[in-house]
Amino acid sequence: MIFRLLVAMVLVAPLPFGAFPAWAWPAMAACTGALLLGWGLLAATGRTPVVRLPLRLWWCAAPSGLAMLWAAFQTLPFSPAAWHHPQGSPLISDAEQLP
Repeated sequence: MIFRLLVAMVLVAPLPFGAFPAWAWPAMAACTGALLLGWGLLAATGRTPVVRLPLRLWWCAAPSGLAMLWAAFQTLPFSPAAWHHPQGSPLISDAEQLP
């Protein structure tokens, strides 16, 4: 039941794009977090089966994983500055000033 509610949250997630984000996004995040916590607790105690993705979905997961690796690489201090995203540069310079 909780997993189906999580899937429903994914389906209705684009709706707050047309809403006022001051209340829509925090409400969506709170609902998603509560559902993930509940489903994780049920899965950890063995009360619900853990859903495993089929191997035929690798073509969808691989580009997403590459994008996440690229984003993580840009945050590393030894990556070339020319490869950094222009909007991330102020964040990196602020982080370098931390003690």
